Amino acid sequence: MPPSTLRTRADKARVKKQTAEPVKASSVVIEDEADLGDIRRLCADRGLDVDRDWIVVRSRLNNWGGPDGLENTQLRVDLEPRLGMLMPAVSDPGWLPPKRKAVKSKRSNLVCFLSDQHVPFHDKPLHQATIAWLSDHQPSRILLLGDLLDFDQVSRYARNDLHTATMQQTLDEGYGVLRDYRAACPNADIVCLAGNHEERLRAAVGKQLAAIINLKRPGDDDGVLSVPFLLRFDELGIDFARSDVGGYEHASIKVSPELQAIHGWIAKKGSGSSARATLDHMRVSTIQGHTHRASSVFSTEWTIDNEPRTLVALETGCLCEIKDGLSHAPRPDWQQGFATASVRSNGRFICEQAVYVAGALMWRDWTYETGVSNE
Repeated sequence: MPPSTLRTRADKARVKKQTAEPVKASSVVIEDEADLGDIRRLCADRGLDVDRDWIVVRSRLNNWGGPDGLENTQLRVDLEPRLGMLMPAVSDPGWLPPKRKAVKSKRSNLVCFLSDQHVPFHDKPLHQATIAWLSDHQPSRILLLGDLLDFDQVSRYARNDLHTATMQQTLDEGYGVLRDYRAACPNADIVCLAGNHEERLRAAVGKQLAAIINLKRPGDDDGVLSVPFLLRFDELGIDFARSDVGGYEHASIKVSPELQAIHGWIAKKGSGSSARATLDHMRVSTIQGHTHRASSVFSTEWTIDNEPRTLVALETGCLCEIKDGLSHAPRPDWQQGFATASVRSNGRFICEQAVYVAGALMWRDWTYETGVSNE
């Protein structure tokens, strides 16, 4: 707004022009803890608790004079989320995972791909139906494709106080979900990938506690502030798939010589669009999570000898609640469920989807409602 306009408005409001010296611009950084009282009140008025949830990184008081000669004051506060004290998920004293038994080799092995639970915002009835499916079909491998945990407390996006959970609650409930998987399938190989939501924890630790981000117990591969340690992967017999060259985007699990599983990083509008883009980028058959959509797309390439090579890409769907879109996506175009693959001894495979619609989980001729199967 030009000074002339401000002057006109001041005249109309009968604000007299100041005859004193104009206010000099100044800025003061507040460092004294005793001066934080006003900052606490300022933040509390906006629903921000600087003693529990946020760290005051920097605060400063700015003064400047306007064209009417009056003094203007601004208090600016820079905040970062407080990581807090994290403990490994609570486990029942004396609990032991079920003993694994030797399983005879089969001509075809069933692999289950579970993704995007976003605990503690996972869909509880769908979780129970999934556990019933696992108990009935006993897949040889359970591959967790990332975003098992939500970690909204350390998101870079604004937190919704009506849809939030503490870090410790997230860990405790995530451990409970994993323990349900292990109890349902004591003989399965369970492997977990990180997703972009697990990356939130690593990024927060690196930002606030960089000096101990790689602190480990002697002989351990994972740091004491990592998801595998905090969720007791060793106790549950779960392996963690990591990349040696980068973050979660680079990590993958080899399912067969011609099929891989990833979390995924491409998210396009509409079911199948992300799978197609991933397939075009990877040039290998891929099962992915991340998008919260369910799809399967095919592509045929040709070798230099004019031989066809058919590829497939699947989006698994999600296992989280989809109503209200985890508070940030109204009426989202998401689908719930998971994917499976029957992998034969020669490496060939066939992929299928388990779809959860209107309270029923459907796979082949099986239907699970409230955890009960109806063949």
